[in-house]
Amino acid sequence: MSSKRPFSSSLSRRSLVQRGSALGAGAAVGKVALGSAQTPAGSPAASPVPLTEVDQDFLAAQEAVIAEIQEMGEGKTLHILSAVVGGKTPEEDQLFEEEIRRLTGIQVELVHPTAEYDEKMLADLAAGVEYDLIYMNKNRMDVLVDQEVLTDLTEQINNSAILSNPTVIPPEEWELIEYDGDTFYSVFNKFEGARMLTVRQDWLDQLGLEAPKTLDEIYDVMVAFRDQDPAGNGEGVTLGLSTAGTYDIQPFMSSEGIRPGYVEVDGKRTIPYATEAAIPVYEWLAKLYAEGLYDPSFATAETADMRNLFMTDKVGFVTYWDTWVGLFNALVEQENPGSDFQAKGLAAAEGPDGVIISRGQPSVWAIPVNAPNAELAFKFLEWWHTFPGIILGSLGILDHDYTVEGDTYELTEVGAEHAMDHGVPTPYNTNWDNPVGELPGLAEAQEISVEYGYLAQLGPQWDAEVVPILDENIIKTILGDISAADAVAAMQERLRSEGLID
Repeated sequence: MSSKRPFSSSLSRRSLVQRGSALGAGAAVGKVALGSAQTPAGSPAASPVPLTEVDQDFLAAQEAVIAEIQEMGEGKTLHILSAVVGGKTPEEDQLFEEEIRRLTGIQVELVHPTAEYDEKMLADLAAGVEYDLIYMNKNRMDVLVDQEVLTDLTEQINNSAILSNPTVIPPEEWELIEYDGDTFYSVFNKFEGARMLTVRQDWLDQLGLEAPKTLDEIYDVMVAFRDQDPAGNGEGVTLGLSTAGTYDIQPFMSSEGIRPGYVEVDGKRTIPYATEAAIPVYEWLAKLYAEGLYDPSFATAETADMRNLFMTDKVGFVTYWDTWVGLFNALVEQENPGSDFQAKGLAAAEGPDGVIISRGQPSVWAIPVNAPNAELAFKFLEWWHTFPGIILGSLGILDHDYTVEGDTYELTEVGAEHAMDHGVPTPYNTNWDNPVGELPGLAEAQEISVEYGYLAQLGPQWDAEVVPILDENIIKTILGDISAADAVAAMQERLRSEGLID
């Protein structure tokens, strides 16, 4: 990190999740009275938490940024390319633009492709289309930084009383998106959690079982779920595990100290999933399948299929994002009030390097070097991390997604469907408390993400070229069509022949 950054080193990563999350779902919404009066307007008083709980340096900086952006934004336009930020439909994108104008005075032209976002972004940049802000993940940013098409934001970030405040974005998080030790080309959009092992805690309690920590213990619990039938499905019916294809088996790879993505060894690119070290895990997964513990449809299942099995008492374990721990609990409670259902995040199987789970790639905003309104674009990024910006990115659009009456925020029916995610389901800003309430189990799951999350090195070829090779061979192994050793050999041969590993 740059030595100029006025960061405090006393903030722990765990503090990210101790103040609550802005993620929600229809099942968790309701009227929540707050400790101080709020207004939904874009004024300095627009605070969803009692001001006595807010870092005073942040509060002063927020007041200044809101005033500055309203002055700078009047009559100005920002051209924004976004993958996730905005409305859920083209009509709502227009409402989103109007809400930004109401809050900041800025006229926004929001380009929000519904598919093939990266292709659109790269084509537009190559054609010289002038955007003021572009949303991307770190993998794509790595490429664009190398191509020198993004603005260096280091000095502006260092001098920002909002972005350099450790209660807004912890110092160690900035290390995820720095280049050459102290250079920054982007600002975070939201906090990215991790994918973890999630269990039916109510079934563990019913059977008097402890939370498993090793592969052997996980296996034993799956057998108990199948044979002791805590769901009442009939003996031998309940499944132990469901995944959507091989997404995500990292909680089991953790048992052998295997990391996701690329790992450099002696200067060479390797993919640990395609090494002999992974063989015991593939054999363990094949054992689950052979014994009827693994969802027989996993190879073709979508994430929605896996989620539905978990929420309808068909399976005891899934591997998915931390945010879904809370969503599982909230959605089941909505459908079946008073249900004993309880999902709980367990991280992963312990291995020689402890616990390793996959953290989501950082999602960021960058300003292209040809941006017509770069100064205003950066001010918008500061505003995005204030309370009015967080409300827009999470709760959504006033009187469309949520209403405010006195001290009470309430989601509309539309807002409940949108699950408080308009691009920022979980903000970084630890001064923020969600005025609609927190999903049960989410904070504990996010603590696991912060403690054990590992940011894999992937690169632009990963999804399109690497993943299909891994998937094909891993699935064949689990199904018993080929041995784990043969699968690893096949992976290595193809990856090497196609120049994907050294």
